[in-house]
Amino acid sequence: MQHIKLNKGGASPLLLIPCLFMTTLLVWGADVHYGHAYAFLISGMAAMALMMRNTILTAFVLYLSCWFAFLLSAGSRGIVPVEITAQAVDSIMLILAGIGVYICTRHSKGTISTYLNWICILVLILIAMGLIQVFIGHGSPVATLGNQNFFAAFIAISVVFFIRRRWWVFLPVIGLALACAKTSTAIAAALISCAFYFWGWKGAGLSIIPAVAYYVLFKIPVHSLSLGTRLEYWIDALSKISNSWHTLIFGVGPGVYWQF
Repeated sequence: MQHIKLNKGGASPLLLIPCLFMTTLLVWGADVHYGHAYAFLISGMAAMALMMRNTILTAFVLYLSCWFAFLLSAGSRGIVPVEITAQAVDSIMLILAGIGVYICTRHSKGTISTYLNWICILVLILIAMGLIQVFIGHGSPVATLGNQNFFAAFIAISVVFFIRRRWWVFLPVIGLALACAKTSTAIAAALISCAFYFWGWKGAGLSIIPAVAYYVLFKIPVHSLSLGTRLEYWIDALSKISNSWHTLIFGVGPGVYWQF
């Protein structure tokens, strides 16, 4: 009999065969067909987790599989708000897409430098668009990302990629873009990530001081009303997440049901 050749780190039959049984036999959700679809999505996520070849990410995605199973089954039984079911399914699709991209990247023949270079090029394109919007259009720097917070966040998570030969000359431009966006959390994230890059956890801890100072000196005086509104949202979220022991410990994952 011909054997199926499994790649190192691939999914074992010990997982895939139970997935087949789960997809076929589990009955939950609005009706039996929804139950089969939910079980298939969750089983596929668990199977893909074992293809990631990263212990931490594999464990995290397996945890997500269990958490989504809880959300979907609890939503169908009224344990948690039913709105969570639709949000959970949407999130599953996004996570599956992310896992697929990660696996393709992990197994690709490209080098890390290739990916970093193209990410830096993309960031510079976004910055150019954002600065044009500020200095010529007299608007907020959003580029094609919808709002200035997403614009600043994309730059902030990419800033350490510019701490390389030939790319470091663009750091002042990145600083200008972040200043124009006026997104305090993104500026703090950029400071902390750079400090961690150079000095490890000690540097990351110390960098919190200038990050908080920036927020107190420049953000609160201008956006005190916005801060008050966000405090209302946070209090609302805290009160709802404290309603049960399982949400207090684990949260609600992607199925949030408080104010936006």
